[in-house]
Amino acid sequence: MGVRAVPTRKAFAMRRIRPKHARPRNPGRRLAYWTAMGTLFAIVGSSIGGWVGWILGQRIGFMTAYLTSIVGSAAGVYYGRRLYSDLLD
Repeated sequence: MGVRAVPTRKAFAMRRIRPKHARPRNPGRRLAYWTAMGTLFAIVGSSIGGWVGWILGQRIGFMTAYLTSIVGSAAGVYYGRRLYSDLLD
């Protein structure tokens, strides 16, 4: 069995420098919301871009439809995130 390390008094005292009421409630909550919304816009953009790419490439052939769908998805992610950042400003 391993030996469990016991914190020193100084390390224990350093943990409680700020009182509990001085800490923000949840500092990452707003950032997580922004990140989630940017991801949502990217997913919707990639879905629409992939669909448009598939429709455009389908007339030529299956492999062309697949490749244009990839390009359309990438463009959809880019423009979806760009739209989100423009709406944020």
